[in-house]
Amino acid sequence: MSIKLIYTFLLLAIPFYLRAQVVNVPFSDWDLSSAETSEVTVDGKKAIKLKGQILFMDADFKNGVIDVDINFAEKRFFPAVEFRMQSDRKNYEHFYVRPHQSGNPDANQYSPVFDENSAWQLYHGPEFAKAIRYEFDVWHHLRFDVRGEAVKIYFDDMSTPMLYTRLMGGFEAGGFGLTAGRDDVLFANFQYEKSNETSFPDPLPAPRELPANLVTSWEVSNVVNDDMLTNPTIAAKDLKGLTWRAMTTAYTGSINVSKASTRSEGKNTALIRKIIDSDTDQIKRIDFGYSDAVTVYLNGKAIYSGSNQFRTRDYRYLGTIGFFDAVHLDLKEGNNELLFVLQEAFGGWGLQAKFEDPAGIEF
Repeated sequence: MSIKLIYTFLLLAIPFYLRAQVVNVPFSDWDLSSAETSEVTVDGKKAIKLKGQILFMDADFKNGVIDVDINFAEKRFFPAVEFRMQSDRKNYEHFYVRPHQSGNPDANQYSPVFDENSAWQLYHGPEFAKAIRYEFDVWHHLRFDVRGEAVKIYFDDMSTPMLYTRLMGGFEAGGFGLTAGRDDVLFANFQYEKSNETSFPDPLPAPRELPANLVTSWEVSNVVNDDMLTNPTIAAKDLKGLTWRAMTTAYTGSINVSKASTRSEGKNTALIRKIIDSDTDQIKRIDFGYSDAVTVYLNGKAIYSGSNQFRTRDYRYLGTIGFFDAVHLDLKEGNNELLFVLQEAFGGWGLQAKFEDPAGIEF
């Protein structure tokens, strides 16, 4: 074989080698400082018994395959695998199981985490969770095939993905986390392999059908003091000094405010603004959904207030976002300022809205 042919063969082999290099990560290489851990052997597997969160930040993983064994009890807790974790350790992709919801549509959950805020109340339904009946106190195998903006998640059956979904984080390459979430969980045999594959050959499942007349663009402010939620009026002086960031509605129909605003103690509130240009004085109905608490203002005056927090309406209420509320806007000819003062507790900081009849208005 000529030197030229050998050189060509080696060049072609490099991508295959990179894809096929499996990295086994012993738990002694993880950052265990934020967890209670012990080494155990269960059913022949050397494992880590974990309560809390452990991290492996040296992977620089974006695309490829993640494999891990997991063993959990029948309890209300949320064992999780996290990937593409950014260097601040506050932003990452997140998948967890809900053992107490075995057999139900929300037996598990994919959600991005922005600024340590998991947005499961925004990313709910069959696109982000699947009904599965678990066996408890036995070993299960989890696999994540991550490519670009999508992931296939396998649970025990490695031939058919349990969940094939869009990744909503938009994160660059990062590290890994394993989390127990309230109780002890067992993990074993964590490994990953990187790949240069950035898409799957088969198309993603069709996205949900969005409603007509959806508001698709917003302006989101920086965080403000929580007491702004209870103001009866908002004047120009109250908006002075705010910075605004444009946000586009995701394919789910909502915006995730955590992507734009960072919360801190006493500041869990942001303003979401929409300017509506009306041809004449008229009344228009707008349907909306939010998480978690809101006051709505039109041209500076409060016209609606409500709470959609977890368990606020009954003990089983999840607080997931939907078009559950509506208000009639008394629009004046010309520009009208619609403000949603939106406060987050946990589980997702989001907003969505649609007009019943868009005739005579621009938004």
